[in-house]
Amino acid sequence: MKNIFRLVVILSVTEQDIQEAFKQKWKDFEDCVQYITGKNNKMDYIITSNNKDYVDDLVPVLTPTAWIKMINNTQ
Repeated sequence: MKNIFRLVVILSVTEQDIQEAFKQKWKDFEDCVQYITGKNNKMDYIITSNNKDYVDDLVPVLTPTAWIKMINNTQ
């Protein structure tokens, strides 16, 4: 995990993120909170194995496998 923390940013969720996510009416509230938090923090992408629940594409969603391939191609 120490190596992963060098490559990613872990964000805090704010009350504003929760309120904005609640208004979105996604099927999966937790996924929506993650997405809204990433969007509000201008993240490049979200890494998750559950990308089918992300309905908006303002923040690209990558699977862990796709992320590892991308990182390996940029080094």
